[in-house]
Amino acid sequence: MSDIIDTLGGTIVMVSDQEKTLEFFTQKLGFEKKENQDFGAYKWIEVRPRNSDIPISLMNPNKIDAIPEIKEQLRKKIGTDTGIWFYTKDIQEAYKKAKSNGVKMSEPKKQPWGAIMSEFYDPDHNKYSLLENSELIF
Repeated sequence: MSDIIDTLGGTIVMVSDQEKTLEFFTQKLGFEKKENQDFGAYKWIEVRPRNSDIPISLMNPNKIDAIPEIKEQLRKKIGTDTGIWFYTKDIQEAYKKAKSNGVKMSEPKKQPWGAIMSEFYDPDHNKYSLLENSELIF
């Protein structure tokens, strides 16, 4: 059987201020800006870790063309667990750098399933996970 899907294209995170969140990812976490395009009142911004092809699109639900009910549903996603996780080869070093850059991040802890994990938050308090375990991921 042939594959139906070839690769993951990206994901979207709802934010209240795209520029502030862009600065968070690029200045505090060292991500690269992949896209930053204006379409009138609407703006498309993508960031990604430097060693990844998969972007995160930063979307402000107040700036999209949608009916009020959809906008309200999307606004409710701000400040929630994104379900997005990242990998690092040295979580202790990543933790130190992130904390020194002012990132709100939990101390790395070994998980029952084997990985060492920390959680961090963007300016809207959207939650992300950072994992290290060379035996599982590298």
